[in-house]
Amino acid sequence: MTSVDDPKRWWWEITVTIRKIFVAAIGVFGNEMGEMQVHVTAYVMVVVIVLTAVIQPFGKKHILLQFLELVTLLATWMTLWAGTVFNTYPRCENGSGETIEWCDTLSITIGIIDISCVVLFISVIVYYKREKQCVKCCSNLYEKTIGVRRRRTIVRKASNRRLRMESKEVSSFANPTLDPEIVENTQELTIEMTTVE
Repeated sequence: MTSVDDPKRWWWEITVTIRKIFVAAIGVFGNEMGEMQVHVTAYVMVVVIVLTAVIQPFGKKHILLQFLELVTLLATWMTLWAGTVFNTYPRCENGSGETIEWCDTLSITIGIIDISCVVLFISVIVYYKREKQCVKCCSNLYEKTIGVRRRRTIVRKASNRRLRMESKEVSSFANPTLDPEIVENTQELTIEMTTVE
């Protein structure tokens, strides 16, 4: 998944490989560790999450990849943490055979988070494959919604300012060292003065 874009962080791919080998080795050879297997793996994931957040291996240009990396690492950690809960409460039952509701809720929530990460991952791949079309579509949508509102606000403010400037109660002064023609064409260079009652 990673594609380090910053040449100063060329070594990050090595840490990703080491992490994957370590997690696989714990999964394969860590049976004799018992429940500590999950705790050690969760600890390694926390260290990796912090390093990824601090080092930002994708640089400033690929914030989306940085976000995706952190989200998937957090989902992995949450899955491991839920595993410790399920080790404590197998089948989400207490000692008397009754179902624990929060445990069921936890398992459903973790499942939804993991599925959402897969969907997010696929969406980011599609976005980068069709980046130009996505950017064009998003900019068109932006122009039709927020851009129109911004332009209307600018026109309204300029109109209100013009009305204030033409009022008898307002006196406008410009820097006398400026060319009068420039001041006439650029109203923003004038200073409004109103009487205070």
